[in-house]
Amino acid sequence: MAEAFESFLSEVLAPPTRDPDRAFVAKVQARMALEQGMEAQRRALFGKFFRDLLGIAAVAAGLIVMGGSPELLAFASESPGAVLAIVAILFSFLLLVIGRGGPRSAGAGADPALFNHLARLRS
Repeated sequence: MAEAFESFLSEVLAPPTRDPDRAFVAKVQARMALEQGMEAQRRALFGKFFRDLLGIAAVAAGLIVMGGSPELLAFASESPGAVLAIVAILFSFLLLVIGRGGPRSAGAGADPALFNHLARLRS
């Protein structure tokens, strides 16, 4: 009797049979691919940020150590214009080195397939 009742309940409470929703599955897969691509881009951006931060810290530490030398202080007091020009050239070189690749070097926007996934999600 209990088995008959269990089979009756399973028949009554079972969801209706239907074809799989392929559009929903495609949207979910596209969203998962988009999220994986964006995660890879975030990791690449953070890696580039920390590498650049480490480079700037190394340059700053070098300038601090060099700034403490008496010979450099004597040169700076004799010709401050030359020191200013040297610092400006070094700063522009640092900006050139840090910004040479632009955002694509860190992976931002590097995969156009992500935009196709996003377009499929919106349709």
